Amino acid sequence: MDKITVSSLAKLNLSLKITGVLPGGFHSICTVMHTISLCDTIAITPNNSDDITLSSNMLGLPADETNLAVRAARAFFKYSGIARRGMHIHIEKHIPVAGGLGGGSSNAAAILRALNSAFGEPLSPKKIAEAALELGSDVPFFLKGGAALCRGQGELISPLPPISGASLVLLSCGKKPSTAGMYAEFDKRTPGFSSPDIAIAAAEAICAGDMAALSCSLDNDFMFAYPDYFKAADSLQKSGAFACGLSGAGPAVYGLFSDEIVAKAAAADLQGIFCIFE
Repeated sequence: MDKITVSSLAKLNLSLKITGVLPGGFHSICTVMHTISLCDTIAITPNNSDDITLSSNMLGLPADETNLAVRAARAFFKYSGIARRGMHIHIEKHIPVAGGLGGGSSNAAAILRALNSAFGEPLSPKKIAEAALELGSDVPFFLKGGAALCRGQGELISPLPPISGASLVLLSCGKKPSTAGMYAEFDKRTPGFSSPDIAIAAAEAICAGDMAALSCSLDNDFMFAYPDYFKAADSLQKSGAFACGLSGAGPAVYGLFSDEIVAKAAAADLQGIFCIFE
């Protein structure tokens, strides 16, 4: 295997509804996800050891088994049956950690894809999807990226046409509580579970190319955890965004802009991140 360098895209949740609890204890969701241009760069360099090591430009990023990138490399060898090879993974991080943008899950999927390609595709699409789901609920989506309606634990993926003609600005709306704690708090606050209807409406709006309808469907069941969400959304709207939403379990807030120049100016003014749909 030669050295491999791959990009690892972030994602947005354009709608996220918690619809129930699955037999294994995970919550079921209905969400529309879309990859965006914000990305990490991953370099995988083989060596003569049998160990998998990791480094990053981001201080404090875990480099042990708690990092999904390391776990993804180990999962590839486990599922493929190939004897484990030594390698060093370096991640140049640009996606904010624990921001609701799927950086760790995207890194894991990128490594699974890269190693599967480098070793001659030993994993079928079904097997690589099984490995991805073992790593995390968002990882299966990142195997292909683009736009999709995702259900179940996140593994039931219905592709959608990509969005064009809109730019994005990302802000943070505060410190993120633990995701497990947020699910527990949702269970306490809500007498039942959410209907998937608004997420399905978001998917239908994307299929129709109807940005006005999409802007009415940007709902997220974790919004309760961020009192400063509305302040961030208000700043984006005053800067020209026609709609705003919360991504994943937060705290990333996104604004949708119809004019790229206005979006870039808003990103500079608000010290946010400009990006586009990919």
